[in-house]
Amino acid sequence: MRRFLVRGFSFSAIFLALLLLLNHFYVRTNGYKSLNGTYKFTEVPEGIQVANLGSSHGEFGFDYQDIEGLTCFNFGLRGQSHQLDLEILKKFKDRLAEGCTVIIPVSCFSYIQVEDYQNQHVIYYGILDYGSIPNHNPVEYLRFRLLPILSASFNAKYLIRDKKTVEWDIFAGRGEDEEYYKLNGMYYYGLFKDLMERQPEGANSAGAIEDLIIYCLDNGFKPVLVTTPFTDYYNYWFSGEVYVEFRAAMSRMSREYGVPYLDYSRDARFRRTFDFFADSDHLNPLGRKVFTRILLRRLGIVRGGMTKKGAQGRWGGNQNPGSGLHKLDKGPDEGVLEGAWS
Repeated sequence: MRRFLVRGFSFSAIFLALLLLLNHFYVRTNGYKSLNGTYKFTEVPEGIQVANLGSSHGEFGFDYQDIEGLTCFNFGLRGQSHQLDLEILKKFKDRLAEGCTVIIPVSCFSYIQVEDYQNQHVIYYGILDYGSIPNHNPVEYLRFRLLPILSASFNAKYLIRDKKTVEWDIFAGRGEDEEYYKLNGMYYYGLFKDLMERQPEGANSAGAIEDLIIYCLDNGFKPVLVTTPFTDYYNYWFSGEVYVEFRAAMSRMSREYGVPYLDYSRDARFRRTFDFFADSDHLNPLGRKVFTRILLRRLGIVRGGMTKKGAQGRWGGNQNPGSGLHKLDKGPDEGVLEGAWS
């Protein structure tokens, strides 16, 4: 009996050692680092002056790499609710500089999302403290935080053949044709209806958005509500009563809390410029660069191609001649502005 127990313990110890070794190498693969776009949270800088939160409209709506002289960070993740926006902000608030501009992306979709979407919470075990994660449980913590190899499944292939680089951008290209954007807008509206049907009637995230605003103001940050650009084929479905209710809620918050609300969803510079979009409502890398610069100019954070610190951005002035992108800054800004920081 004793020999049996010793043998069993030895096999268990060997198995655990192998598991730990596999896990050690797995979490260092580019394939693992590319999952869910969460690897960026290992490189959050200090003294952030501009930050954005948000779901996919935030994650794929802003690109700061060409904005020189400012420390910026994109905290957005696909499916991220406003409740999780707040937990992210609490976790990393000490990385934000005093007076940091915090961009809170809002949309009809995010406005009705009041619960965890498709077990989205599991990706936060590697980012947030255990108690801050909705619907947390110890088994998930083991599989997704302590030993991710246990949840690797098909992704374990990266131990044998890894990716060459860390890749996270699922919206890097452009739709095949205009029909693609049309069908894609219909697809997202189907997801929207499905989400509404799974939640209590009349439920919305207004309270969570207000909590975000209040937290920012209480900690000396400058919140700004922003709806990113969409195509006409997305706006067609998200209009009427759905849009009116959403806009009314954002306008009320802007007035009550004295914070700006900028609605670019129907901006003429974007809504039919499909070269800026990967699908009906997500900007591609080119669209993000253009939109980020337009927004930061509107907020007075950068002026022309210059940051407030006087650094010349690569998209500033008349640089990149022949692209015509700089001309977008010279037209009327059609992002609808409500409120102002008080």
